[in-house]
Amino acid sequence: MPIQSGPGTKSIFTRGETSYEIVASQEVVSEFELVFIEGSEKELASVYAPVLRDLKSADPETNSLARSAVLQNPPPSLKT
Repeated sequence: MPIQSGPGTKSIFTRGETSYEIVASQEVVSEFELVFIEGSEKELASVYAPVLRDLKSADPETNSLARSAVLQNPPPSLKT
């Protein structure tokens, strides 16, 4: 199911105890489309492997981006 979006401020939300809270916002100046597909646990692990590897990076920016990705969208295997 594609989701289309145009210019404007886009926010990333997290679910709190009683409501959703904005955790980040970014001004977007172009249109984009997101397509969500279902995948298996094996496919998801394969997609997350580079991100998990980057958690060990000595480069602060690479490490920070990996931490943000995992914290915002942790795969089910890490939610234990």
